[in-house]
Amino acid sequence: MVKDMGPFGRCYGSVTVSERGQLVIPADARRELGMETGTQVFIFAALGGRGLVLIPGDTASALIQHAMTRLAEVQELLRGAGNERKGNEGG
Repeated sequence: MVKDMGPFGRCYGSVTVSERGQLVIPADARRELGMETGTQVFIFAALGGRGLVLIPGDTASALIQHAMTRLAEVQELLRGAGNERKGNEGG
């Protein structure tokens, strides 16, 4: 059962950690996220270390690439602001 949880996304139900520490990702979630056997998944701590976020590898890669692009844009803005400041100090 998929339930919309607003800002938290969707709830796909609950699972139980096995003796070996394994979780079974619900079929609805795997289908919706395009996860197949062999899909690499990154696991991040969330909610101040009280929760987990699972992100498929290709999505994590795209997220990192996007962040790097934005960081480069911010660096350019900072360089421009530094150059403007230097120009104003000289006058």
